[in-house]
Amino acid sequence: MRKCLLLLTVFLLLLGSALADNSSQIRGYDRKGGYVYVQLGAYPTDRDGTIRPIVWRVLSADGESAYLLSEYILEASQIHSDRTTYKSWETCDLFRYLNGVFLQTAFSSSEQRLLVSKTEDEGLVTLITAAEMQSADLGFVNNNARKCLSTEYAKETGLYIYSKGHRYSPWWSRTRSDSNKNQQRRVMDEGKTGRIDVQAKDLGTRPAVNIDLNKTAILSGSGTLEDPWVLSLVSSEQ
Repeated sequence: MRKCLLLLTVFLLLLGSALADNSSQIRGYDRKGGYVYVQLGAYPTDRDGTIRPIVWRVLSADGESAYLLSEYILEASQIHSDRTTYKSWETCDLFRYLNGVFLQTAFSSSEQRLLVSKTEDEGLVTLITAAEMQSADLGFVNNNARKCLSTEYAKETGLYIYSKGHRYSPWWSRTRSDSNKNQQRRVMDEGKTGRIDVQAKDLGTRPAVNIDLNKTAILSGSGTLEDPWVLSLVSSEQ
């Protein structure tokens, strides 16, 4: 019996080590290979609010952490409810929501342990910057690369859908406009970038997170959009 327990313990340790090591497959955008995709957390997705896993594209990775962007717009929101009191991204309504209600809703306690703060706003959940929206190194090589689809649930929250093609929607960055402090940088029609009032309610929220690869295990999947890697906290951390 003791021998069996010992063998089982060794097996579990080896399994945990193997799962931890497989996170090295997670890479950032590659001009030849494109993106890899992962699944982490869950959020209302269908028109009726049915909760489904969140799919993320991996923008960048350095072996220690990976920067993820939601593949789809998850809901409509405004940056701040009152333009006259908008002081900064770090103090706005949307930032507080993402790191409060959204964080607690979208991620389990163990999934939250995978998240790390790597951006200047020190949030666990954020949006990408206007500069990142235009970065070819992150895959935004042209206007088409910035076009984004949404979940059906997002449409139910009041998301604007552009009339041309009836598919794509505008989405926010975390960057305040330099020319008008009451406005925020965003992706607009045809994937172009622009700015709009922070009180606009029909723009999309496309969350971004950083994960600690040293704590990340790949449970299943192949890393494609159709079959994303399913991520979990490594067993040694649980």
